[in-house]
Amino acid sequence: MTLPLRELTIRTQYDPGERVWARLNTIQGIRRLSVWSLEWGPPRVLQGWADLLSSSLTHLELGRCAGVPATILTSVFMKLPLLQELCLKGAPSAAIPAIIACLPNLIALDTEYLGSGNYRPPLTPLPRLQRLTVQTGSVDIDGPQKLWTWMRILLPHQQTLKSFTLNAFAVHGQITIPRPFIVNLTGRHGKSLQDFAVGVAQLTLETVSYMCSTCPQLATLECSVASPDVVCDSRSYREDKSPVNW
Repeated sequence: MTLPLRELTIRTQYDPGERVWARLNTIQGIRRLSVWSLEWGPPRVLQGWADLLSSSLTHLELGRCAGVPATILTSVFMKLPLLQELCLKGAPSAAIPAIIACLPNLIALDTEYLGSGNYRPPLTPLPRLQRLTVQTGSVDIDGPQKLWTWMRILLPHQQTLKSFTLNAFAVHGQITIPRPFIVNLTGRHGKSLQDFAVGVAQLTLETVSYMCSTCPQLATLECSVASPDVVCDSRSYREDKSPVNW
C-alpha cells in the first residue's frame, strides 16, 4: 500500500522534461510543495496541476517565475484558495497585490520587489498577512523609490502583522528607511508587531525609540543605527541586532 504524499520538494539544475512534469502533475493531496530550478528550461508555475491541489495545498514555494505573465500567475493562484504560506520569486512586483488577493487564507508572504509596473489594483480585499518578507536590490539613491509605497499596499489591515523582514543592499551610501513608512507601519500594526528585521538598513535613534514606544509586543529589532547609544524601553523587547554606523 502506498501512503499518500503530503510534502514534495523539487530542486533541479536542468529541467527534467515534459514527461516527468506530466507525471508529477497527476499527484493529488499535497499540502506543502516547493519547486526551485535554475535557468535551464521553462519556469514551472503549476499550470495544469493547481486544479488537483486546490483542496489540499497550504504551503507553496515557487522559486522561478521570471518571464511568466501576471495573468497566468493569477489564474493559477485563483485555484489555490487554501494557501497559508507563499514564497514567490521572480513575479512582477506590481502584480503581487492581485495575486495575493486570490488567497484569502494567506498569512505569510516571502517575495521580491523587482521594480514598478502598471497593473490594475485588485477589487478583492487583500489577505491579513502576519509575516511579510521582502527581498530587493539596491534601495539607495539610485534604487526603487516606490518600494515603500508598494509594501504599504500589501499591508492594508489593522493589527495583523507580527513579523516584518526586509533584505536589501546599497551600492552607494547607506540604506535609510523613511520615517513615514515606519509611522504608517506602526500605526497599523504597532500592537501586533513582534519582530522587525531590516538587516543593514538604517534607522535613526529617534525612529528606534519611536518603534519601541509604539510597539509593546516588539521582541526583536534588527537594523543599523547612526549612534552607539541605543536604548529601547519596550516592555517585551528581548533582542537587539543593531550594528553601529558612524
